[in-house]
Amino acid sequence: MHSFNKLERLSSKAAIKKLFEEGEAIVASSFLLLWKENTDKYSTTQTLISVPKRNISLATKRNLIKRRVNEAF
Repeated sequence: MHSFNKLERLSSKAAIKKLFEEGEAIVASSFLLLWKENTDKYSTTQTLISVPKRNISLATKRNLIKRRVNEAF
């Protein structure tokens, strides 16, 4: 199973906030895909997988969904 290393994870609170404020979005059924193009030529693609508690109440099911999205990516 692949796991993202530190450089591949979007973990900065400022970057996440900027993504939600300025990012472009695609909505397909129950998925929301947000992205923001980075102009820095030295940066790598960073990923954030989030499943809201409001939609899936059980933590085990949220983790299962995150694992499956991670594998699909």
